[in-house]
Amino acid sequence: MIPGSANPLLLAADAAAGGYSIARSLRFNSADSAYLSRTPASAGNRKKWTWAGWVKRTNLSDGALFHSPNTTSGTAHTWCNFSGDTLNFYDYTGSAYNFLRQTSQVFRDPSAWYHLVFVVDSDNGTASSRARIFVNGVEVTTWASTSTAASGFSTAWNNNTLHQISSQTQYLNAYLADIWFLDGLTPATTTRTVNGVTETILTDFGEFDATTGVWNPKAYTGSVSGNSFHLDFSDNSNN
Repeated sequence: MIPGSANPLLLAADAAAGGYSIARSLRFNSADSAYLSRTPASAGNRKKWTWAGWVKRTNLSDGALFHSPNTTSGTAHTWCNFSGDTLNFYDYTGSAYNFLRQTSQVFRDPSAWYHLVFVVDSDNGTASSRARIFVNGVEVTTWASTSTAASGFSTAWNNNTLHQISSQTQYLNAYLADIWFLDGLTPATTTRTVNGVTETILTDFGEFDATTGVWNPKAYTGSVSGNSFHLDFSDNSNN
């Protein structure tokens, strides 16, 4: 763990009422040059994977959620960041995007916890489903800018290269909690109709409160494999 600070997390459903409680988060401060890093011993599935976690911005500066690899400009890399108010998720080689998702939705509330899920499945027969973002349980379907991954494309992420949460290229200012990476797996989904609009929603990681409609966390109980990991930040022995 590289400079940051662990803090109690107050976003979970009421544990006394049977909800899933997330006990801790980790704060990343750009002034501390804060990031986590890992280089997998071997490459995992670079065509199918999921990154999921709870995020609370501490200011609205640009900052990377995750990045691989942290190398010189022009080399292949997978990048996910806040750029001003929006989210970018892309894979890039040389001077071309292998895929790009930039939200038109904005993330301007530093008091809010957002549950963000990023999914790659480049073998998916539906081109628009090869790179996906879910926000608070609902799939994003409108974009400020977008391009689609080629069938069978392999990302830089989940190769045996440097991986970072936050990034030495662009340090994050946010709290992160209950981070999951699923190697070779995509989350379970279903659909619902709200005010006549049909949405694709997650069934892993969270659930909607039947009364308020708020997306609340729940324990992930699905499969894990390969380079999968879970960061619950429960060990606060040092920063």
